[in-house]
Amino acid sequence: MHPSARLAAVDLVGLLAGGVLLESRSRARLALLLLAAALVVGVVIHLDARVHTYSGASGLTAALLAAAALRAALDWSGWPRALAAAVLLLVLAKLGAEAAGVSWWGSAPGPGLRVATVAHIAGAATGLLAGPFFRRRALTT
Repeated sequence: MHPSARLAAVDLVGLLAGGVLLESRSRARLALLLLAAALVVGVVIHLDARVHTYSGASGLTAALLAAAALRAALDWSGWPRALAAAVLLLVLAKLGAEAAGVSWWGSAPGPGLRVATVAHIAGAATGLLAGPFFRRRALTT
């Protein structure tokens, strides 16, 4: 169960945006990235004694957005490349702000909730490491 409808909507948009771009490159690699990100985020959350409950998909969303933005920034040209680079910088800036204790939700994402910064950083790091492996598919006839 997701902690709030607002967070679920944000995660869904991020998962769809990153997932569509990466799936068009390689469905198998997308599946591996999701598996790797789930594993890494799960381990990091488990090791963080401050986290008692984690429900959501924000770590996976961070992984897909980071991988997709990096891949697009490497492959595209012109304004699409600039847009992809801006998305990547926004993801990194959000992580930096969260690490500094600033939430883009304001004080908290919802009643009784705390931003899972470690999940976001773990997911984004996994995505950045995987991004280069999503090269364009060769066209075959």
